[in-house]
Amino acid sequence: MVQEKMREESPLWKATILLGMATLLTRATNFLTQMVIAHHFGVNLDADAYFLVENGMLIAGSFLITSFSVAFIPIWTNSHIHEGPRAANRFHYGFVVLAMAASLGLSVVVGLVGFAFSSLLLQSGVDPLLQATGRLMLVASPAVALMGFTVGCTSILQANRHFLIPELGNISYNLVLLVAALFFAARLGMISLAWATVLAAVVRLLVQVPASRKISSFQTGKGDQSAGLGLVQKRVLPIFAAYAGTQVTLLLGNLMASNLPAGSVSALVYASRVMLLPVGILVLPLQTTILPTLSQQVAHKDLRLLGKTMLDTFRMLVLVGIPISVGIVFLRLPLVQLLYQRGAFDAAASALTADLLAFFALGLPAVALLMLINSVYCAMGDMQALVLVNGFHWAATALLGAVLVRVAGASGAAMSISISTTLACVLGLARLKKSIPTFKLNGLVEVVAKSAIASGVMFLLLTGANLLMTQGLKLQLTWQWTEAVLQIVLAVLLGGSSFTIAAWLLKIDEFQVWRERMSFSKSSLRIRAR
Repeated sequence: MVQEKMREESPLWKATILLGMATLLTRATNFLTQMVIAHHFGVNLDADAYFLVENGMLIAGSFLITSFSVAFIPIWTNSHIHEGPRAANRFHYGFVVLAMAASLGLSVVVGLVGFAFSSLLLQSGVDPLLQATGRLMLVASPAVALMGFTVGCTSILQANRHFLIPELGNISYNLVLLVAALFFAARLGMISLAWATVLAAVVRLLVQVPASRKISSFQTGKGDQSAGLGLVQKRVLPIFAAYAGTQVTLLLGNLMASNLPAGSVSALVYASRVMLLPVGILVLPLQTTILPTLSQQVAHKDLRLLGKTMLDTFRMLVLVGIPISVGIVFLRLPLVQLLYQRGAFDAAASALTADLLAFFALGLPAVALLMLINSVYCAMGDMQALVLVNGFHWAATALLGAVLVRVAGASGAAMSISISTTLACVLGLARLKKSIPTFKLNGLVEVVAKSAIASGVMFLLLTGANLLMTQGLKLQLTWQWTEAVLQIVLAVLLGGSSFTIAAWLLKIDEFQVWRERMSFSKSSLRIRAR
């Protein structure tokens, strides 16, 4: 029965595995850039300004590239099937024009805001962080305009299940920023990274143009595409609320921390990047590739299969996410020191970032679940649920942050994000249960409880082993590079073994599925991608 299920899901998991490997390269290049920035600037006002602009660019990308693409795919597919390729190409042309208009308008807004912050308000004594952020915004604003062209390529490629080429574009984008950070940031400052952002946007577009042109040629013949474009306009904002939810909450946290001592924003960014690394590698590829599968099940009105797919996927995410979360909490200091502590990023910066990472890590399982919950709502076309759940997520982050930042400083911003994400996840699951009766919520609660128990056992054993090494055996680790690597390797081996044994004793069913999927993974890598 399990083997039959794997054969049915093999295209999904093959695409997820291949995209996951490409996403790993994307995250690796991004992390190398963060490490270079940390080396040159540590946690200071310049780093704060750059990361505020970078978060803004990520949110603009989520709106103009991700949200428009997710809105485009089901409408284009329906047009292609029922009206033919020529009508689908005409719709694609109209879609690109719409996306270009949106990106140009947003680019003008970003440029004007940056100009106002950096010069017009300068005479009124604008905060230095606001001035620095404005200068970087003004320089980087053309990158937003290019996103309209990029979404035209990304959307048609993903609609035809060509997931790797857009990801290669993202890798190229990060490589340009990495080169700028390595060779220009130290001499020219953060302004070099703002210019590099524009160049990186050009390179990302050029990588995708040849393949997208082979798939779709722009056609402007007869045919009214206003209905399809109207649907895109109606859906793009709710989808943006869903797919940019994590980035918006992180930006809210950064903005709340901008009134704290210099370096608070950059410490939040460094910590959140560590937390989001496993999310990007494990969850983002699955979120991208599972949408067509969920959409097909919704189209066939197969609620039984839809509920089962949701439950199996959610259980697997929880089983992986909880121990990873606990492991990051335990290894927060050596992880930060290994990744960032060099140059201007000193021990005090490591301690601050590690504390923030612990609070972020507690919300990691909820972040992963909420991303997949949003995918289900998109497949169902339930825009009202998307707005409700993610609007609640943003509002809860703002309200909790307003209180907790005053009490706990930057740690309060991290706590507010984790708590609000968990609450939004609970709300999203409750609505799914009402919408899809075949979704067995008790099956998810069971694996949450068992995984939490197994992770608790793992944490206790790791704490005991650490006390034995540092107090019983009198080993005084200085947490330099070698010691950090040793600590991480030993913790992964001991923690992974203890969690596996505890989960096996608790009889968690997913281990059988894991074995089947690992077997499939090995065979899938031998299949040549088309």
